Amino acid sequence: QGKNGQGISIDYRGKKVIAIWRYIDSLGWGFVCKIDTKEAFALIMNIGNIIILLTIISIILTAALVFFVTKSILDPISNLYKGAEIIGSGNLDYRIGTPAKDEIGQLSREFDKMAINLKKIMASRDELDKEIALRKKVEDELEKFNERKSEFVANVSHEFKNPLAVIKETLSIVLDGSLGQINEEQKEMLQKGKNNAERLIRLVA
Repeated sequence: QGKNGQGISIDYRGKKVIAIWRYIDSLGWGFVCKIDTKEAFALIMNIGNIIILLTIISIILTAALVFFVTKSILDPISNLYKGAEIIGSGNLDYRIGTPAKDEIGQLSREFDKMAINLKKIMASRDELDKEIALRKKVEDELEKFNERKSEFVANVSHEFKNPLAVIKETLSIVLDGSLGQINEEQKEMLQKGKNNAERLIRLVA
């Protein structure tokens, strides 16, 4: 027809192809060059699969990290609170002490020292008042530490929230087809990854 152009079309096999056509005026011929879209986008699809795999691995690693960080923070504090309640109820033979060298370990050993001292000076009211004051001081330190713990957990949640949001948006872009067509199996995998990213975002919110 004497026209030049390019685009995506359906060839004689019924296959979708990327084609470019040129009219050769001197010969009166039309020249068409084409390639199947499946072949043309093979590299992009491979990259998409790699992105999906890396995204899933990142989500799993992030979830595991959130779990272990949260557990490592909350478990010692829970044990410390439990021990403090037992000692506070009057059981001065109970010991909280842990070998940990962090602030929680130091506080637990302070509670143990306090329990021992209280038991030794139970008969002396003046000494008992001093130990009560010491206990109040330790409780104040525990409250301050708990505030620092809350700030730390909030900061950790914030740091996780941003990369999770990026992962979610990246998956949304791929799902929308902005980077190329994806098949139903890939779309299902991407949707699962997006759902898990959203669930993690709600966990750290």
